[in-house]
Amino acid sequence: MATWALKDVPATLSRFIEHWEAVDAALVPKSLVLRGGYGAAQLTADRDTFEANQQATVAAENSTGTASRRRKALRESLRERIRQFRSAIQGDFSDTEFASALPTIPLLTAGDAAWTTALTDLSDLWQRLNTTDLDDFPPPLTLVGDYTQAQLVADTAALTTAAHDLKQSEQACKNLRRTRDTHLTTVHAKLVRYRKAIQNRFPEGHALLNSLPELE
Repeated sequence: MATWALKDVPATLSRFIEHWEAVDAALVPKSLVLRGGYGAAQLTADRDTFEANQQATVAAENSTGTASRRRKALRESLRERIRQFRSAIQGDFSDTEFASALPTIPLLTAGDAAWTTALTDLSDLWQRLNTTDLDDFPPPLTLVGDYTQAQLVADTAALTTAAHDLKQSEQACKNLRRTRDTHLTTVHAKLVRYRKAIQNRFPEGHALLNSLPELE
């Protein structure tokens, strides 16, 4: 990618467009067109393309942030439900097979596969408990707020959707950045050529040489 900061690109391109138009005005009836038919009009179109690409990239980055926060919130909520379930089993069912089958609580930063495994194991264990005949236990088991196994299944599905949406959004961001940066690299190369092309159009000391925009 070109080395300039993204925030500086529109202003840099505008300076080159303004300079190029001044060069064309000085060369009338001719104009400066690079090999391949690239002139001031094409640079103006490339500035518009960059701005569109950048806006799309920022929008995708914002969507990724929203999806990431959504997944994090669901993970935090489900971590607490796993903790509550483990406490319930360790407290009231420590003498049963269920105590040795408790899922671990995954880290918030764990991969999606780890979360899927933990929540699937929890749901299966909870369902087994609800359908097992144990003394002094009227099923079903519920957690704080009358939270049920069915609600766990629904929340797990929501987390799966959130994780999928985040992956899709991250990939979209990656693709959009690549498109933006590839285009910008091409434009940067054109401006390098433009700066060199100016050198043989005007004599040393000419105002249009002295005002030639800098390029990082």
